[in-house]
Amino acid sequence: MPKVSLAESPVAEIYEEPSDLACAYSYFLAGRAAETDGNNDIALESYEKALVCDNKADYIMSRLAVLLIRMGKRQQALTMLDKIITQNPQDINTRIVLANLYAAMGMNDKAVEVYLDILKIDPGNVNAMLMLGAFYARNREYEQAKKLLEELVQNSPDSYMGYYYLAKLYRELKFIDKSLIYYDKAINLNWSAVFAFETAELLEQQKRYDEAIVLYRRILQEDDANERAANALIGIFMKTNQPDRALEELKEIRAFATDVLRIDFTMGRVYMEQKRYDEAIKKFKSVLDENPEFMPARALLALTYHELSDDEAAKNLLRQVKPADQGYEEAVLLMVRIMQEAKDLIGVERELSERILNKETRQASFYSALASLYKKDNKIEQARQVFLQAIKDLPDDTRLLFDYGVFLDSIGETDAALAVMEGILVIDSEDVYALNYVGYTWGEKGMNLEKALQYIQKAITAKPEDGFIRDSLGWVYYKSGDLERAMQELIKALEIEPDDPVINEHMGDVYLKAGSDQKAVELYKKAMQLYKEENKQEAVRKKLQDLEKR
Repeated sequence: MPKVSLAESPVAEIYEEPSDLACAYSYFLAGRAAETDGNNDIALESYEKALVCDNKADYIMSRLAVLLIRMGKRQQALTMLDKIITQNPQDINTRIVLANLYAAMGMNDKAVEVYLDILKIDPGNVNAMLMLGAFYARNREYEQAKKLLEELVQNSPDSYMGYYYLAKLYRELKFIDKSLIYYDKAINLNWSAVFAFETAELLEQQKRYDEAIVLYRRILQEDDANERAANALIGIFMKTNQPDRALEELKEIRAFATDVLRIDFTMGRVYMEQKRYDEAIKKFKSVLDENPEFMPARALLALTYHELSDDEAAKNLLRQVKPADQGYEEAVLLMVRIMQEAKDLIGVERELSERILNKETRQASFYSALASLYKKDNKIEQARQVFLQAIKDLPDDTRLLFDYGVFLDSIGETDAALAVMEGILVIDSEDVYALNYVGYTWGEKGMNLEKALQYIQKAITAKPEDGFIRDSLGWVYYKSGDLERAMQELIKALEIEPDDPVINEHMGDVYLKAGSDQKAVELYKKAMQLYKEENKQEAVRKKLQDLEKR
């Protein structure tokens, strides 16, 4: 008879013995100790034994539920949480855990239902209002989100997360001034680099550079090694054509920085952009003298030599990186790029072929680069053979398989490409780009639409700000006949990637289907301007001509 854990067993609900509190607490402590040591299976067994001693102990059931969640036993955790709530309907903390678990499982309607139940018990519960507001915003139920979050900050004016969620909501709705007011309130209540970055980036978009600079400087005061803030700050000065100010800022930061090499590297970048190559070389060399494995400095030093037409110096510098060194792959690919720009295609072929032959020096990207070289030279069969050899050498490398699938797609072998992408999902069912490719291709073919939607929704959960994946989602909605959702997703995709011809064409198709001919015409014209390929331009031109005949 298979072993059944207490969390799954209906017997525990029916057969009850008198509680033994000492026994329960002893096993509970053993479970906590096992958890602390990372022995989850032992912890699970201890908690189950504790519940045999006292099967109504909330504190044991709560801990067991959390452990089950951590172990990925979500359905058993749901059972345990439901039992706790049935036993104590006023237990808000357990209800919050339950709602969060539903959300993690993608059961959003259930999560919302639990949050609403919490607000019936405790109308001002901050956690429930925050999470429910976030759900409404994600589902584009903006009025409900706004109403709930505004009520939250009115009732709890110290809720910095309430202000933060409102700031994000108003940013989404393009009410920029209001968004900035709420970001400011959140930052004043609780300084956070996350809040500061979002605010500074929004200020940059509005060209309010001085205010953005203040925030980036404060981030650097809190964390002088924050590369993102330093790059953003220098980026503003370079964007506004103030390289000397950028250098002054870097010198000031350098005075109190703990990561001096990073500052010197950034100074080298500024010199390079100013075409002050001798000073750039000096800086990059000083960084490499201190840390020979600082690959970004080596890469930019090589590019500086390339700018000075000293390709031999650039290649020699990059060849110093050994296969076991960090940055080896990047060094070889940069060398290949420099050789390609110098039109040394024979040298590129030799460099990549030699490295591929040696098991110690080969990398998946080298096969893809060589195949790409052959394809550009219209040597399609040679490119195919490179990929086939690559798959033989590295059969489970999903990045390589994806590149092969894209290659097959580009030469019109879409069925073979689809088979390769489906094979990637056998190896890694979470591969975002394979999920997107398969889902989009099924949508394009009008097949497996329900599963296509599941695949792309899974991909968009992993990469919500990827405009191309969001375009795929909108396109599958369109193919499924759901114009409203198609329009929502494609509008979002266009916001992220406004100059992508495919997304513009898809948006035009949706507007055309919805009866908005003028908007369709505008988008088709933009798509035609953006397309580089004559056949794609011609396809869009035909759509415009068909519209004129209507």
